[in-house]
Amino acid sequence: MSSELKVGIFTALALGILAYMIIATGSCNIWFGEKEGLKATAVFRSIAGLEKKAAVRIAGVRVGDVTDISLNANGIAEVKILIVEPVKLRTSATAAVSSLGLMGEKYVEIFPGNPGDPEMISGAVIQGKEPLSIDQMGAQILSISSDIKELTSSLSSVLGSKEGQAKLNSIVTNFSIFTQQLQTILSENRAAISEFIHNGSNLTVEVRDDFVRLSAQFDKLLVTVQGMLDENRGNIRTSTSQIVDLTKKLQETSDTLNSILKKIDTGEGTLGKLINEPTTHDKLNQALDQMDKSLKDVSSALGKVGGMPSTRMGLRSEYLLDSQRAKTYLSFGIQSKKNRYFLMELVHDPIQERAKKTTVETPDGTTMIRTVTTRQAISINAQGGLFVGHLGIRGGLTESTAGVGIDYSLAKDRIKFTVDGYDFGRDDQPHLKIGSRLGIYKQLYLTVGSDDMLLDKRRQFYFGFGVGSK
Repeated sequence: MSSELKVGIFTALALGILAYMIIATGSCNIWFGEKEGLKATAVFRSIAGLEKKAAVRIAGVRVGDVTDISLNANGIAEVKILIVEPVKLRTSATAAVSSLGLMGEKYVEIFPGNPGDPEMISGAVIQGKEPLSIDQMGAQILSISSDIKELTSSLSSVLGSKEGQAKLNSIVTNFSIFTQQLQTILSENRAAISEFIHNGSNLTVEVRDDFVRLSAQFDKLLVTVQGMLDENRGNIRTSTSQIVDLTKKLQETSDTLNSILKKIDTGEGTLGKLINEPTTHDKLNQALDQMDKSLKDVSSALGKVGGMPSTRMGLRSEYLLDSQRAKTYLSFGIQSKKNRYFLMELVHDPIQERAKKTTVETPDGTTMIRTVTTRQAISINAQGGLFVGHLGIRGGLTESTAGVGIDYSLAKDRIKFTVDGYDFGRDDQPHLKIGSRLGIYKQLYLTVGSDDMLLDKRRQFYFGFGVGSK
């Protein structure tokens, strides 16, 4: 091979390499076509020396180039970029002008955005962040140096004078004296300090042992409680359901009371007219005054005849919410001077339940079957009692069965709380009744309470009013 041929081949190879480098750097895109990729425009208030063909990077990795830089009518720099790498940008992507090192080349750093946002399409606009220029950094450094200079000047003015030096010497001297005194205290009380540390260590061991013991006991308690819960899970469920039922009944009772009070407030029914009608109210006052006068006359007459100083008569009605029936009481009472009294009442109950036992013989033994009959009945309360201060204790017949009662009075008998227990021979539980009375005007009072408290299926609330004896 001749020398001319060798030179020709070398020259052709060099020209080919040069052409490839020119095409790869993008300087001949107008001849060979532009690169394919995502095109976008980043807008900045300042690009701080960014030039065309600068790199575009994501997380420091080059993914494209700056293809053009222009200034729009508002004085905003528009930087057109081309991203050739297969990366996904989101609509929330942002851009910033950064540099490689303090004085390195400028490039555009792209922050891809929130992964949950839609993907960016070609031709989108990316908002740019304003870079911190060298001038701004220099101004901040000058400001910091000025502050340092003022601080050193202040320290110099304080410590440089004779007075400041004297104060500094005094501080150093006092600190030296304090360290000497502390050293003396530690030397004199070394044994006490050692004993204190030893006692603290022993106390820590004792507390740790007590904590371990308490932890073990607490674990046993938890096991015991868990066992009790497992054994009584059915009872707890039953109690919870009973509480829920009672809550529902209370809500229904509250709704019923609200309805009744609303009717009374609007003047519906006898009690509503009684409260809201002025003429009816006046007539009731007259009737009560007349009744009070009559009772005083009767009491005076009985006192003259038999020496009884006080008699009381009254009439009251109690409305039972669940069974929707009203029980009526006609009362007559006699009280002696020695705080003894006798109470006689006729009780009319339109729906009174009476339990009756029947016995049925079976192959396995005797089975008790309880039957209930429903009928209208008039029963008798006949009780004698004794007052001790505000407390009254009585006993005798309650609704024609053996019973006892307790009364507690306040505010000159305007407020009274009562507890009655009777029908002790009933199959399931005795009859327990709890009530209260509130005097609202002379011989007129209101009543509210709960009847048959010991039985869930029979427990119900009542309210009512009465005239005469409270």
